[in-house]
Amino acid sequence: MPDSINLLKQGGFRNFRGLGLQPQSAAKDIPHYFSNAIEAFRFTPEPMPPPVKNALSVPPEDLFLKRTHVNRKDRQEYAYIPPGKFLMGCVKADTTCEEREKPQHPVTITHGFWLGVTETTVDAYQRWIDQEPKIRKLPSAPTWNPRWKLTNVPIPQLNWDQANTFCQWLGGRLPTEAEWEYAARAGKENESFPLNSENAREKANFAGKKGNDKYEDEAAPPKKFDPDATFGLYDMSGNLWEWTADYYGENYYAESPENDPKGPNTGKDRVARGGSFFSDPKKHLRISYRAAFDKKGGNAVGFRCALSDSPATRSMMP
Repeated sequence: MPDSINLLKQGGFRNFRGLGLQPQSAAKDIPHYFSNAIEAFRFTPEPMPPPVKNALSVPPEDLFLKRTHVNRKDRQEYAYIPPGKFLMGCVKADTTCEEREKPQHPVTITHGFWLGVTETTVDAYQRWIDQEPKIRKLPSAPTWNPRWKLTNVPIPQLNWDQANTFCQWLGGRLPTEAEWEYAARAGKENESFPLNSENAREKANFAGKKGNDKYEDEAAPPKKFDPDATFGLYDMSGNLWEWTADYYGENYYAESPENDPKGPNTGKDRVARGGSFFSDPKKHLRISYRAAFDKKGGNAVGFRCALSDSPATRSMMP
């Protein structure tokens, strides 16, 4: 009798592959192995199903960027401004532009950043002072806020260096002039005025009173006027002039690089944008208007900070 048949009998099996028989144990289904099997065989696992392909190969949305966040240090609210392209400077159809606003030119902001939703307030600046009260102090109070009685209002009277130092304390800086105008335009091309041209004056704090503007010769508390519909920023026009990082150059636009312009390398004055409660709405309300201030500032000049988007920045904004 062939060896394979003897093995089958000894193991108590009936049937075996190749003989038309199926191996079966006498008690339990315990596998048996045969070194002299009639033909080679192996178990083949069932193939895995193919991976499901994502029909839309779009990176996951970063929901952190979709809402504003309060910074732990200054307790100010910040909004994310994504990278993008825009036309900077005088709108060609605007006949009231000055030469300093020309020519209109394309600019690309290559990196997203965070920008203060409102202008920096007195109480936010006080938080910085409280870190080292022996060497830091508030500047002289303006006439419209004697003895800094109001704390929930934008802080003026800071020179450029003081404003920039405060932003550095947060791990940030003052926004460049290009970043400021990009944020102020909020995705709208060829607009001379913020929000909308028809009633922009009524939605910003400028000289005199009109519409929502109930404030005369003083800065309004944050969020008293409408924000833009894209980024949710307040008072990009009116209330206080805002320092930018750039030195002022009268003809800088003619030589400005397209990507992330930072202004002239040197200069005497710094650029401030946006106008103030003491400004002419027909002139200073226009988004492209540029002002040159010496570094001392004044009672109508404030600022807001810009923060790079980084793990360190996000850790400060839960």
